[in-house]
Amino acid sequence: MLFRSDRVKKLGVANTLIEHHGKLYAYNTDVDGVILGYPCLAASDNILIYGGGGVIPALLMGIRELNPHASITILTRRPSECDAMHCQPRVKILSSEHGIPDGEVFDALIAAITPDLRLPLPPGSGKGKVAIDLRYGTETTFMADARRKGYTVQDGMSMLDRKSTRLN
Repeated sequence: MLFRSDRVKKLGVANTLIEHHGKLYAYNTDVDGVILGYPCLAASDNILIYGGGGVIPALLMGIRELNPHASITILTRRPSECDAMHCQPRVKILSSEHGIPDGEVFDALIAAITPDLRLPLPPGSGKGKVAIDLRYGTETTFMADARRKGYTVQDGMSMLDRKSTRLN
């Protein structure tokens, strides 16, 4: 039998399984990783996320805890596959085929994609503009491009290193 934490039940996504006395327990530590690893998102009012995969529900929950009023745009290849967790107030889902809406200004960019792709980046010069690539351990094309555009860049180590030891 699998026992799910309240957070896993709400998100529908687990990233940690623990076996204890013959029982399996499912947890999600990504939300704490976002909250503790990227406090800069608390000051980000307009956030662009590249990708629509499994980490997105936890990412949205973490952002909402840091800044409940942030406007979030998700740019994904398959917007029709985004589930109900993505459909919440101040969350816009767009097809990556159409790119970033002209004139849209973002305080934070988050790459939540697996391959290292060259992504369309809006202008970034300005204090407090941050670009986060959730991959870690290597300089990605996204990070290099964002740095050239004036963003302060972080990788996924901030999320990985700061995940709470408290399981949720």
